[in-house]
This record gives sequence, C-alpha cells and structure tokens, in this order.
Amino acid sequence: MVKLGLPIAVDPTEALLQMLYHAAGHVSWLREEIAASEDLSKFETRVLVELYADERDRVAKVAKAALDAGVAERQVRLAEKYGDLLANLLRAIFSDPELGLTEKQQKTIWDTVLRRHLLFAEEGRYSGQRELVA
Repeated sequence: MVKLGLPIAVDPTEALLQMLYHAAGHVSWLREEIAASEDLSKFETRVLVELYADERDRVAKVAKAALDAGVAERQVRLAEKYGDLLANLLRAIFSDPELGLTEKQQKTIWDTVLRRHLLFAEEGRYSGQRELVA
C-alpha cells in the first residue's frame, strides 16, 4: 500500500528552499548515475537521462521562483539581524560588571580576539579549539 505524507505547516520561503535543495540533490545523484553507466543506449540509462533533464528544468524553475519571491534578500536580512543580535550579545557579555573588564580590555577583545575568531569562522577553519586562540 502506498501512503502520502500528512500536511504540515511550512513557511513558503522554507518550502521553496527545501524543494530547491531536493531537486539539486536529485540532479547531482542522476549525474553520477549517468556518468557511471557504461552504455548510454541502454533503456535504464536513457530513462535516467530524461529524468536528469526534467530535474535540471525543475531546479531552474524553483530557483527562479525563489528569486522572484525574494528569498535571497530575506536570507540576507536574516543574516544581518542574526549578526546584530550576536554583536549585542557579545557586547553585553564583555561589558558585564561581573567580568570586571576595563574599557581597554573590552576594546582589545573587540579589536583582536573577536576579529581573529571571526576570520577563522569566515575561512571555514573555526573549530573553537584553544590552538586557534594563540
């Protein structure tokens, strides 16, 4: 017996992104399967090639729909909002009287320590480990 999933509440932006990610994953898998085939004239391979073409079209359509819906702009706004939130959180932590940091120490933290860690994170090298602090 075949069953379909139950309806779930989903944000339209998130739904578009999920469909884009799924379709892109399908394209990648189909490309690998076709590349591994030794005989492109076999029926199974021709079916994969047809599915590959359809799925590539689907990626393009969903990507366009996401762009038209302003998904990229929304992601930028969310990233900016998250960055502001994180900056405010860090400012509050480092200026907390319980830490007892002087203004000079706080400035040093912002100008050197945080910058170093943000650069590591931006480069994809951040692990949060002590060896990166030195």
